[in-house]
Amino acid sequence: MKEFEPYKNDMLLGRVIKVHRDMVECLYLEKIIKTAVSGRFKYTTTGSADYPSVGDYVIFTLSDDIGVIHKVCSRYSELSRQDVGGSSNRQVMASNVDQVFICISLNNDFNLKKINQFIAMVYSSNAVPIVLLTKRDLCSDVESKIELVRQIDEMGIYPISVLNKEDVNILRELVKDKTSVFLGASGVGKSSIVNSIIGEPVLKTS
Repeated sequence: MKEFEPYKNDMLLGRVIKVHRDMVECLYLEKIIKTAVSGRFKYTTTGSADYPSVGDYVIFTLSDDIGVIHKVCSRYSELSRQDVGGSSNRQVMASNVDQVFICISLNNDFNLKKINQFIAMVYSSNAVPIVLLTKRDLCSDVESKIELVRQIDEMGIYPISVLNKEDVNILRELVKDKTSVFLGASGVGKSSIVNSIIGEPVLKTS
């Protein structure tokens, strides 16, 4: 990464995997490092959207297994929404994302208006939208639902069931070598999808 070149002799480059209130977890050489932004970073940064978000590449120093973030690298994509409370600040949900899977359940969550809203959000982020029509094993008219979504936009549309090995293999190929986000309402199967791709229950499901 060119942005890191001037710092590579004295600092490290990591990627944010989780953000807490006062602490940021970064992945560096397959190790999770606990970090916090520097005092100078706090003083010179005005908007919350400029703080580290999941997916960011950050330049940091490390001492006694504790990291200090000095710079957030430029983002090539940013999935964001307006901050809660009607402020003008935007809330960054994820950054440097290649593709966003819009998860819509074929069982009871199928809603074209919601799909439209998600698609607009993804296009504004500079990522590629892909629609996953989940729980296809519980739907008797899958093809008609696919056609309705296809009328909105010409993008990838995949009806899937996590109970079907072929569907899971398709998902594994889709996410291979890409940074992906799964977006959708509670209960559409996002955690089950991630667990099926990884092959073990890393996320709690209901």
